[in-house]
Amino acid sequence: MSNEDAPDLRRLGVPVMVVDEAGRTLRNAASSFRDYLEGLADEHPAHSAAAADQQWIEDSHHKLRAPRRRVLHQGLWAKSLTLQNVLDHVLAMERVLVGEPVGIWSHLSLSRVVQEGAVRVSHIYDPRASSEQRFALIGAAWVGDVQRHLTAAREFSSQSQLLVEAEQRWASTERTIQAAGLTIDRDRRGCPNRVVLGEARASCTFDLSGAAHARPSHLPVWYRLSSAASHSTSWLMQQATGFDAEGAITTYADTNTVTAAVLSVLGAFEDLTATLGSYHGRDPQRAVRTIQRRTVAVIERQRTAEQQMMQDFELMRSLEDI
Repeated sequence: MSNEDAPDLRRLGVPVMVVDEAGRTLRNAASSFRDYLEGLADEHPAHSAAAADQQWIEDSHHKLRAPRRRVLHQGLWAKSLTLQNVLDHVLAMERVLVGEPVGIWSHLSLSRVVQEGAVRVSHIYDPRASSEQRFALIGAAWVGDVQRHLTAAREFSSQSQLLVEAEQRWASTERTIQAAGLTIDRDRRGCPNRVVLGEARASCTFDLSGAAHARPSHLPVWYRLSSAASHSTSWLMQQATGFDAEGAITTYADTNTVTAAVLSVLGAFEDLTATLGSYHGRDPQRAVRTIQRRTVAVIERQRTAEQQMMQDFELMRSLEDI
């Protein structure tokens, strides 16, 4: 069959099998990941990176210990909030995939948030990083977050209580960062641009796309693709766009986008599972293998669906020739 005769698989509809199984996969993966997080012990083996971070604080000058504990606590608190946000968006993806018609781009946009949260957490808590580097990363993320809060508050109203609270939060954060022995560097405009701790340096502006490329379980360029969907970029949106019988612009659900979005979530869970398990001193290999088996099953399901659609298309063609 020539390319001209090949069916537009989007126009054949999204098989219920792909949609329903995608939702089920996300539900089970999220439940397993939540259980995994709850199983990470508060007390960590001596060989773990988490224990090394605690020991690094204890080995610090006595005047630095309390503020460094606050920096570590801030990082762990931010991590907990981010992981909850990740799970919340996975739940939203599952609900998008329940029933038909399936949304074209919403599950891609939701998967972007999942990947972003996973990459941020895994980048900071990578067990290969030194404690000095990790504290610089936590400090930079904290400073960047508070600075964005302050910018938003200024744009909202110069007289609002929101601005007062943002300014107080910035002052408190700056004091804690400096008391912990970290330095906030500023650009020519006076805006914070990085945090320095000894030889460690961390930018307050996170290169998420670059960090995602450095983590192998994430789909290549997925952040750019899902960002294009989130921002209604025409070059991507037109990939699933056509015309209905009346000539009006319409979009067609595509099993490839459903499958890719699910794979991006599984890649995020794989990264988080391996990273946080190792950081907390727990062997993550069994949990990682479970995620990888789910990943293979999703890929095989997509292949089966495409083969079935091709068979259905050939059957329709043969019936038309009768």
